[in-house]
Parts: sequence; C-alpha cells; structure tokens
Amino acid sequence: MEQWLAPYNNCLLGAIVLYKYVKNPYTEKAEFDLDAFLEDIQYYVSFLDNMIDINKNLHPLTEQKEADEYGRRIGIETTGVHDTLAMLNLDYGSDESIDFLNDIYSSKAVEELKASIELAKNKGCAPCLKTKKSRKAFINQPYIKRLLSKLLRSNRERIENDILKYGIRNSAYNTNGPTGTLSLVGGNCSSGIEPVYDIEYYRETRINPDKKSRMIHLPLAKYVGPKVLELSKEELKKKYHYSTAHDLDYLKRIKVQSIIQKWTDSSISSTINLKNEVSIEDIYNIYYEGWQNQLKGITVFRDGCKKGVLSTDKEFDEKSNLIDSKMIENHLRLEKEDHGNIQRSYTYIRYWKKAKIYITVVLNKHGKPRAIFASIPYEASIDKNGVYHSELLTEQKSYWDSICRLTSILLRLNVPIEEVIKQLERSSPALTELPNIIKQILRNFIDYDEEKIEKIKKEEEGGEFCPECQKYGLIYQSGCITCVLCAYTKCG
Repeated sequence: MEQWLAPYNNCLLGAIVLYKYVKNPYTEKAEFDLDAFLEDIQYYVSFLDNMIDINKNLHPLTEQKEADEYGRRIGIETTGVHDTLAMLNLDYGSDESIDFLNDIYSSKAVEELKASIELAKNKGCAPCLKTKKSRKAFINQPYIKRLLSKLLRSNRERIENDILKYGIRNSAYNTNGPTGTLSLVGGNCSSGIEPVYDIEYYRETRINPDKKSRMIHLPLAKYVGPKVLELSKEELKKKYHYSTAHDLDYLKRIKVQSIIQKWTDSSISSTINLKNEVSIEDIYNIYYEGWQNQLKGITVFRDGCKKGVLSTDKEFDEKSNLIDSKMIENHLRLEKEDHGNIQRSYTYIRYWKKAKIYITVVLNKHGKPRAIFASIPYEASIDKNGVYHSELLTEQKSYWDSICRLTSILLRLNVPIEEVIKQLERSSPALTELPNIIKQILRNFIDYDEEKIEKIKKEEEGGEFCPECQKYGLIYQSGCITCVLCAYTKCG
C-alpha cells in the first residue's frame, strides 16, 4: 500500500495509490486485486485513527482540537483513478468503468465502516456517538442507509446492531480531493479522480515559476516500456485508453464524479480542464449538469484564462511522439536501481544547537553510502527565551539540505569517502558544526583494515556505541555495521 497523509480542516486525510492494485496492467489478463485493496483499507482506517491522537495536540486553536477529538474524522481518498481504468482496459467515463468504480468505492466504504466498528469495540467510540440517540441518528443518515442497502439483510442487521451496541470510532471516513502533488509522489500518475492532463506536459513550481519541467506519464512508460516509442501520441491515447483532460467529454467527467460521490461521506472535488475556445454555453452546461447530478462541487479551468501550473507546448505538440528513448531508458534504469534491489539505511541521532537531529544514510546494493538526509525539528529554532522563529527554521533547513545534497552528489559520483571527509574537515574546525557531524557519521562507512580493528578490540573504543555489549565497537565492515567486540550486527 502506498499512502500519504496531511491534517486538514479537522479531518486527517490520506491518499491511496489505486493503480498499484492492478495485476498484469495494460494486458488482457489485467485484474484489480480487491482483496488486497480492502485489507489495506482496514489497516489504513486504524493508521489514520492513531494519527488523530498524534496530531490532536498540534492544532493552533483549542476549538480545532476539541472538534478533532469529538468527531475523530478521517478521510481516505484515492489517486491514480484514470491509470487504474486504463490498466484494466477501460475507457474513462464508459459504462463499464462506471460499474467498476461503483463496485470499488462502495466496497471501500463498507470496509471503512466495518473497520471503524472493530476499533470502537477495542478502543471506544467517537465522543459524538456516545449515546443511543446519536447512534440511531447515524444509522438513519441517507448515506449510511444507501451503504447498508448494498449488503445482504443478515449482514446489514449485524452492522446496525454493532453500531447501536458499540458505536463507531470515526464519524467520517473518506474524501476525494485534488492530489496534484501527491500524484507526482505516487509515480506521476493521474491526479485524484481526474483524467490525465496529457501524456506529456510542462509543469511549473511556485519556487521557480520561470522554469518549466517536462513531465511524461510514468505509469504508461514504466509498464509498457519501449513499445510506446512505436506509436504517436494519438495512437498511445487510443490503444491504452487515455482520453486526456482537454479531449474528454465533460459529461463523462461529471458521470465519474457523481458515482464516486455516491460512496463519499465527506468532501469531493475535481477540475474540468477546457480548451481555450470553449463557449459560454458549454460552461453553463457543465454547471447545470453538475447541479442535475447533485455534485457537491465542480470547477472549470479554461486554458489560457490565467497562468496555470500545467501547460502544453505548441511546438512540441506538432511532433508525432514526444516521449524519446532516452527518457524511457533513464526511468527504467532508475526504477531498477531504486526499487529492484533492497536498500538499507541507517539513522543516527546527533545534537546540534541543543536540538536532536535525525540523520539518515542510504546505502546502495553494494553497501556503499548513496545519499544522506537530515530531519530538523522545530525545537532547533526556539531561542533561549522559548520563542519560536519560523524564519530561523527555514534558514537552518536550507543549510542542512544544501550540505546533505552536495555530499549526496559526491557519494553518487563514487568520490572516495575519504576524500569527502577531507573536504568536510576543511569546512569547519568546530566539532559541533554541521560538516563535522556529517564527517563523523561518514567515518563509520570506511572499511577498516586489520590494524584499526585490532586497536578497537584492544582499547574497546574507536567505533560507534553498540547496544548489545554497551561498548564502542560498532564499525562498517563488508557492507554492514558490525560490532568487533561482541559480533552484534544490524544486518540480522
């Protein structure tokens, strides 16, 4: 299960990458693994419920904290819906795709309700459902009635009795919102419940608005591979069931949102991208049809009406196929390098400016350091008077990120660790400063010779602290961290 989460409006949200549950994508044998999906939904309800307890004290207002505790609302949303349909050889908005989405989202909603009841049995129900009156009112909601109507009578009666007896742990379960950035993290898949913007396009960022990044639709490139080079963009769309945002009939957009909304108890939204030449009548019809289908919300974006994050390029659009072999080869190589082999990482805790810093070193398949990251807590930006300075935290994060990124580049370019350490030593003489902290950590990944190992054994110091023998004998040796004093190893 791939997921991301964020607190929002007294409802903790999390997104599941839906296309990951498709077996044999883009083939005649393609199928959706419903059992695995529903099993993950159970875990996800429990996970987000735990996150409520972790997150509740982080609200800036007391009213927000109280609302969070009272309703214990969660929101499990999905992203990659269009990719899921395309991988199953279904056209977005077709009758077959609507039937599929109806089954998937209704099953998801039932599973969320059942998982929340089980949590209520073990951990207690949400405060808003403490009384029998509130539980009866919950069962009589139109959404819950519609949900229970999907079940056999015996199953429906059992769930109703459990709700009356135990209550439920969460008063809301799901949502479907825009997941633009999250879809990039999920493999540059289609965003939320929306169709793909295009097979390839250009994306701008707020940090550097004058720079455009060329994006390709990675799920298609990853699973189909070099075959995409044989087809034009129009042929790709037709063969692999990708009707893009500007080409898709807006009635199909409304149809998809309507069926997913049927099984969504919280908010749902999507944006309909329109060509620049769209008429006022078309826009009127979109809102009218949205109202007719009782949509909770709908947004339109006419190309060129204002500067957007996503755009196409007319010069490249005229070419038959924008995806070139180098892009495909690079992506497949990185996929294999990053995910095809199990990578280890070690996390070190160090103190910097009286704050605890978590520093993680990622190793490649050969056991050599490949990247280094640092997590800077907000406590690092609290002054001696106990006042928090957000601008100081930004400055410190930038400082750490810069050093870690530059060090990671050197490690990826196979610069000897000894040479990296030498440059860090020249950066700052103070042992408590950032370059020296990273230097000391990287020292652990130098292969020790016999003379150094014998010295550590004799003096019982010189390595990292060992949790097993409580002595300083941990060293990096043969691709793993091992204690030369007691043979303890972190590699199992």
